[in-house]
Amino acid sequence: MKSKIIISIVFVLFLFSCKKNDPQKPTANSSNPAGLLYTSRHTFDTTYPIFPSDSISYTDEAVCEFFDYTSGVTVGILVDTVYLNGVGLDIIPNDSGVYDAYYGIFDDLNSNCSWDVVGSGTIPSFAYNHSTPFPNFTGALPAGFAKSNGVTFNIQFTNADSVVIELWGDSLSANAIISKSFLPSSSFTFNPNEVATLYTSSALSFRNIFTIKAYNHTIQTLSGKNFYFMKTLEYTGGIWVY
Repeated sequence: MKSKIIISIVFVLFLFSCKKNDPQKPTANSSNPAGLLYTSRHTFDTTYPIFPSDSISYTDEAVCEFFDYTSGVTVGILVDTVYLNGVGLDIIPNDSGVYDAYYGIFDDLNSNCSWDVVGSGTIPSFAYNHSTPFPNFTGALPAGFAKSNGVTFNIQFTNADSVVIELWGDSLSANAIISKSFLPSSSFTFNPNEVATLYTSSALSFRNIFTIKAYNHTIQTLSGKNFYFMKTLEYTGGIWVY
């Protein structure tokens, strides 16, 4: 369920944030893609300042969907089999109005990300190695900030064409999430007005966290069909709000 929701949201984001100068991307019609093949690296950093342990761990996952438009509406369809690095992906069935999808968890999809799809019906068979590394960043992450000052993330990205940073306000309510989209070359700043609604941190309540999401997109025409490939970094750490 969670993965299906994520992939549908990411699909919408992808349609509106494709990078024009992506060196991997050929000239192709970006409408009515035959499929979306998505890999993500979820990184969890407990050094800022989540306790008791300090560690950084990651999990790589893959999700893909395929589509048929011959009826005039978008229909999610299944193929025969989907392999990634030689491992067959599991089917996530359509049980809530979301398209059928394929899903798997992997140890390392950074540079070796070889898709092999055995087609069926309107989806042809194809193979493609999405070898572009996951987006990444360097620089100092803020351990905390005062709401009256706002906060700036002084970081630099590689292999990213769009970035989203979220601040979670010490609450499980979606209303306490501040989300902002950036270009990779821009300043990653939340001004005092933007963070005013966040809850301040307390040792007796839920910890505040931030999430950095960096995306890399490419379109490939394979066997006469356009397929969207995406690599995403989702980095989560703790942050103290005063």
